[in-house]
Amino acid sequence: MTAPYSFSTDHLKGDIKRKAVKGSAATIFSQLLSFLIQLAGTMVLARILTPADFGLVAMVTTFSLLFQNFGLSGFTEALIHAPALDQEKASRLFWFNAAACILLTFGFAAISPLLASFYREPAIAPIAAAASLSIIASGLSTFHLALLKRNMRFGASSSILAWSKLASVGLTIFLAWRGLGYWALVVNVVSLPLFTAILAWLSCPWRPDPPAFRAQDRSLLRYALHTYGNFVLHYGSRNFDNLLVGRFLGVQPLGFYKKAHDLFALPMSQLISPLANVALAALSRFSSEKEKLQRHYFDAVSIIAFISMGLSLALTVPAEDIILLLLGPAWGKTAEIFRLFGPGIGFMLIYGTHGWLHLSLGRADRWFRWGVLEFVFTAGLIAFGI
Repeated sequence: MTAPYSFSTDHLKGDIKRKAVKGSAATIFSQLLSFLIQLAGTMVLARILTPADFGLVAMVTTFSLLFQNFGLSGFTEALIHAPALDQEKASRLFWFNAAACILLTFGFAAISPLLASFYREPAIAPIAAAASLSIIASGLSTFHLALLKRNMRFGASSSILAWSKLASVGLTIFLAWRGLGYWALVVNVVSLPLFTAILAWLSCPWRPDPPAFRAQDRSLLRYALHTYGNFVLHYGSRNFDNLLVGRFLGVQPLGFYKKAHDLFALPMSQLISPLANVALAALSRFSSEKEKLQRHYFDAVSIIAFISMGLSLALTVPAEDIILLLLGPAWGKTAEIFRLFGPGIGFMLIYGTHGWLHLSLGRADRWFRWGVLEFVFTAGLIAFGI
């Protein structure tokens, strides 16, 4: 029986291709299951709640998800990639992440009145204060999931996310049916990372030592912060449009737009993003063997390109029928927007793999610099469009 986690990854290199294929299969299956759960939940909730309900919560999550991913995007990659890791180093990084998440939780709750003022929606303040709990809840699962992924235990980590999604969506539908309105969506924002943290601690027996910090942790911290910095820039370029639509066009147009954008980004979030950890765990073992790394990377991209271009066409042509089936007749404007997004799905999926190279080579700093250029270019186009 394979141990749930190990700091050494030397035992993986001898059979890494099989483990990568197995991990990819487990991840894709779990993501498909999560997608079906989310899809079913969306179909039900779209018929119980209004576009304005979704718009209100989207105004908050545009900001809260940025902070919620502080450790998830950064320390996860650092722990997976780290050539040398031990109990002391993992424990120190855990407490650094925990302290940062606590500060971000209180900070986001404190600025909730400012968000309400910015959007000119008084209901935003209590929603933001409640959603701030998702930040610390997310931080609690980061290290346990990362250690499972470092050991290429993707079946275990993926099943945790699928079961958490099922529990969270089920609870949200129940609360919406009971008449809680947009507060049901707020509960979903908090309960998903909370359920994930509970299952992660049950599945991975690693526990941190008491808090401490030493200078030798700085290289991993720089790697983590550069990775999170790129996430912030990428997140900003992908959510700047939501910010401007909500600010200048209002709640209902944002509800229509956000659903179209969510469906557009769904292949990325369900395929490329989950496979990123599998790719990083496999490619990082070949960081000193560039030819092998390059060959494995191009093998993966060729498969993704074949799938993504067909997927782009399959989603764009029947856009109206897809939206009618998923959301119902009240969401016709969403179909018009989604048809414009659809042709870009294939290119988005291929582009989304370039970060695998930066991170597996230990060059999170270079990926961060590229993220700066991406943000400036994308945000400029969005501002021009609005």
